Amino acid sequence: MISEPPAGVTVTCGDYVIEVSVEKALYPSLEADRLRLNYSSSAGCQATETLTHLYLSTSLHGCGTLFLETGDSLVFSNVVVQDAVPLQGPGNNGSAALITRDHDFDLPFECTYSRKKILSLQFVPEGRVEIPDIGMKNCLAFDFGS
Repeated sequence: MISEPPAGVTVTCGDYVIEVSVEKALYPSLEADRLRLNYSSSAGCQATETLTHLYLSTSLHGCGTLFLETGDSLVFSNVVVQDAVPLQGPGNNGSAALITRDHDFDLPFECTYSRKKILSLQFVPEGRVEIPDIGMKNCLAFDFGS
């Protein structure tokens, strides 16, 4: 299980979409053009930005989101990452060597949904409904005045 998001990060688990927002003031090194969901290189999985926040959004089955089914829950997980910028450094024999790391920023997140959900609905019967009484000679009848 993944812990709560850090300060300045909000994960919103919707019915069909997961949204992640990051406050730029708390994470000044993050850049929208390098921030994406880890399991996808698709353009729709890149971050967008406003003056104050970076946003990432995916459907429950989009951007490589992983799915795990447990006895009581459905868990959808992914990771927000920022790709590293390759740095040039001194190499052997005076040549330039490429220095890089996999990611500058990794933020795993998940949304857990209960497999049991209470639904409410309304049913308005029309006409006559008969409910047989098992073991009795009579039955119960309702007339809804059609």
